[in-house]
Amino acid sequence: MLCKFQKDRPCDRSFVFLELTQYKWPIEHICSDIDPKLHLMTRYFCRPYQLKDFPRICDIHDAARLDELRLSNLQEAFIPLRIAAAREGLFEYQLLVAEMNGRVDGFVAFSASELTWLYVYPDCYRTGIGSLLAQAVVDRSGPEIFLEVISGNEPALAFYRSVGFEHVHTASGAMPGNEAFRITAHVMSYDKTKNGA
Repeated sequence: MLCKFQKDRPCDRSFVFLELTQYKWPIEHICSDIDPKLHLMTRYFCRPYQLKDFPRICDIHDAARLDELRLSNLQEAFIPLRIAAAREGLFEYQLLVAEMNGRVDGFVAFSASELTWLYVYPDCYRTGIGSLLAQAVVDRSGPEIFLEVISGNEPALAFYRSVGFEHVHTASGAMPGNEAFRITAHVMSYDKTKNGA
């Protein structure tokens, strides 16, 4: 039996239908794991970063980074991503984006042992994008992953704890990419052997 996807109205999942022979069924009545492509209309998914994503990840970073720095009273240290990407080596890391309905609303950069950037567009805070991106990093990295959270960013500390990271220690030094500012950061770790990942 062949399936054909139809979309009568853009970005409205209630009008996405799966056509099985001559019958049309609203997507709400079909198990979503029949075909992962169905999720494109119903939830975020991760995919590798593409060059076309750069303007959008700049928007995401710049808005969310300002929120992050305000919490630490470091707004003056803000540098837009179009500059920070080169200064801080963003493209030396693996990059993934979170997308739904063709719109990117979050991104993450990481290596085998370090989560270095994770930003979600402020209008999309607390929608599960951060958890999706963090899990993608855990799935693709080595046995232990480290990250740093600027002191004062309590929402980020609570978020990382909620996805399995633990506080290791606190360190102080120059802010990466803007060394004129000194910061204190909480170093956190996710240990796959402890978390059963």
